[in-house]
Amino acid sequence: MTDPRYFAKPVKQAEQAGKKRTRSIEKIMPPILFSLFIVFGCSRTTTVKGTVLDANGHPSEYAMVGTASSDWASPDTFIACDKDGSYSVELRKRGIEYIVYAIPNHDPMRIPILNDEYKQITLDVQLAAYEYKEEFDEVSIRIDGAPVPEPLTRLDDGTYRYEKKTDKERFQYQLNIQKRDRLVNDPEAQPFVPDRMGDYWSVVRPENGMVRILFDPKKLPRNKSSESFTLVGNDVDQKFSLIRYEHDSIMHDNASSRGAYYMKHAKFEGFEYEEGNYFIDFVKKIESEEDPRLTKLMKLMYLTSYRGGFKTLDLVKAKEFFHGIPPEDSAWCFFPDAIFIIDRLYPQADQRIIFDESQQKTQMAKYDEFLEKTKSKEIKTTILTRKVIMAKNYGSIEELRKLHTLISADYKDVKALQDLLRKYPIESKMNLGSETPDYEVVSLDNPKVTYSKRSMLGKVYLIDFWFTTCVPCIAEMDNLHKVYAKYRDKGFDILSLSVDGEQLVNLFRKKKWKMPWKNSVIVDNTKILRDFEVSNFPYPILVGADGKLLETDRAALRGERLEQTLARFLRIAPD
Repeated sequence: MTDPRYFAKPVKQAEQAGKKRTRSIEKIMPPILFSLFIVFGCSRTTTVKGTVLDANGHPSEYAMVGTASSDWASPDTFIACDKDGSYSVELRKRGIEYIVYAIPNHDPMRIPILNDEYKQITLDVQLAAYEYKEEFDEVSIRIDGAPVPEPLTRLDDGTYRYEKKTDKERFQYQLNIQKRDRLVNDPEAQPFVPDRMGDYWSVVRPENGMVRILFDPKKLPRNKSSESFTLVGNDVDQKFSLIRYEHDSIMHDNASSRGAYYMKHAKFEGFEYEEGNYFIDFVKKIESEEDPRLTKLMKLMYLTSYRGGFKTLDLVKAKEFFHGIPPEDSAWCFFPDAIFIIDRLYPQADQRIIFDESQQKTQMAKYDEFLEKTKSKEIKTTILTRKVIMAKNYGSIEELRKLHTLISADYKDVKALQDLLRKYPIESKMNLGSETPDYEVVSLDNPKVTYSKRSMLGKVYLIDFWFTTCVPCIAEMDNLHKVYAKYRDKGFDILSLSVDGEQLVNLFRKKKWKMPWKNSVIVDNTKILRDFEVSNFPYPILVGADGKLLETDRAALRGERLEQTLARFLRIAPD
């Protein structure tokens, strides 16, 4: 049996952090990179069975269990539990999989499982009831299929009403009544149907073509409780699940706090997260752990934390862990994203990412070392994906040509890489002097106005692809406002195209950065992203008055160099 003292502190921290867990608005890494591991999972079958109970210790007729590839991914499928709350699921992908537990009016719970061999695990869980807001200034409703929530009407008695004509036979909705402002089911409206992430929709049936919903905050159930789980398996399984669960809780709380800070200040600068001694204690656990396999997994888990901006994360220690696990070690397959610690460790441990030529070469040398030594096809694919994207972003045509040749010859059976080559071709249509691709977008400020290649003729303008939580995009805002104010009367304009929804962009512009130029959202317009070969964000392109491409080098269109570039093409002497 595992020494309970080993878990005494983590269990307490996990329960505290678990209450705060929410969906992250900021992804730690691009999904195309993270998901590659899933494509190659070798077949393993781990059977997990147990019971799911609500906060009062009772089974629920609506209880569901699903499996997911990560702590933020949508479950592949949900299955209903038996009447007594019992369930049984099989995990078939080698790696770390998550069991997702859901009951209406309860926080969903995700438990990580190490699926590395054939085995059986018993996992019993008790979910925590939602913590609802104490007071309500407003309540919003999200209709299934609607792009953004709508406000409910507050009545004099403190209740909230929603009425709408509809031709639907049934109406699914969620309310933002949960303490962390997450949209969840209305506890007074049944039946419930699960959404994609572990919460539920409430279902009502319209009468005479009209849906009527009345929400009374006084009727909300107030049940303070803590989620808990009991896992019966081997010693490593028990330790890993609890350690990873606690780690996920810290990462989620960090991301949630960053998101809340951003929504309030419209910037990430100045954000600080107090993780206490978590990472200091984590290193001590690593150094005291006797099982060599678990030690490696914990070290890699430590490496995956580098993007969180934690104060006590020791990059010197991270470098030690990184070099202590050789590229050919199969442990990397369980945390393929840990490889990207390379971006922080080189050229030196205390330097943040600066994309200059020397660092690019240093990083590529480390990636090449992994590519040469690893025996894992999923790791090779992850690295090759990174190299292709970087070669495209830096305009390294020769490197891109080499990668195309390598992948075409040696990875014909890897669909993810073959798709990647089609997405990032060697020959680009975005060459200097070429015609700008045709496009037409609707103005964010006036839906009756459209911007197109034709309507923008006569001005030198910057097309800026961005999104509201993109840190480097936000870092460019001050510079964009300065050059716009300086050159707007000299024939220069900006067209910002956000891949976020209208509501997020409007919220962003109500705060510090007004963006007084042309704006549009292209959340559903994948064609324009494909035509302009957008591979990263921010993605600036300078277009001439004749509609032809003047500059596509991102380095020349960001920071101080942007003004120099504009002065050159506008034939104005820079200050």
